[in-house]
Amino acid sequence: LVATAHGNALENLLRNPTLSDLVGGIQAVTLGDDEARRRGSRKAVLERSAAPTFPLAVEMHSRSRWLVHADVAATVDRLLRGDAAQPEIRSVDSQGCLRVEQPLPRLLLRPPKPVLKPMLKPLQPTTAPLRVYCCGIAPRLVLQAARSRHWPVQLADELPLADAVLAGRQQLGLNPEVRREARDGGVPIHVIKANSLTQVQRALERLLRHHGAKLTAE
Repeated sequence: LVATAHGNALENLLRNPTLSDLVGGIQAVTLGDDEARRRGSRKAVLERSAAPTFPLAVEMHSRSRWLVHADVAATVDRLLRGDAAQPEIRSVDSQGCLRVEQPLPRLLLRPPKPVLKPMLKPLQPTTAPLRVYCCGIAPRLVLQAARSRHWPVQLADELPLADAVLAGRQQLGLNPEVRREARDGGVPIHVIKANSLTQVQRALERLLRHHGAKLTAE
């Protein structure tokens, strides 16, 4: 049952880093050129990382209205693709009669609205997003850190497209090619000791200030 202080919909669980594991968790995946073209998407996408804890979920919107997701895995995959969820709607009228509404056919749905739209808002209208290339740092941590502070950060699929490289100390030492390519392209490298959310947040804050963003207190 989805009815907590964190919200009453599967979308709320997907947005919550702590609770998202209940619905399979989210990971950032970099697709190959061919796969990205086949899907008609960007190379950096979000996908479900594991099977949900529960196969079925019920959203409690009121004492008399519930939304039933018979296949949580399929619903999560649909939401991550930016499609609308198609739950079964159950409600009880004033006479105590149960009413069940089946999901509408896909063609009758409203135009899909991305559920996991970036929770990043420019701190200034003219501030361009900071494009970060990860070397030994989990991309999901970068996305999570940026979303939690509403920072204009994007993942760069390739180093030449990045404004900065965020690297783990050990991994950078094992990748001289990254150091050489960054040096040749004039891309700064920021090294952190641990692959942790706190370290990533601090690094992004320094990189954003260097990038010219005016950060506001959260």
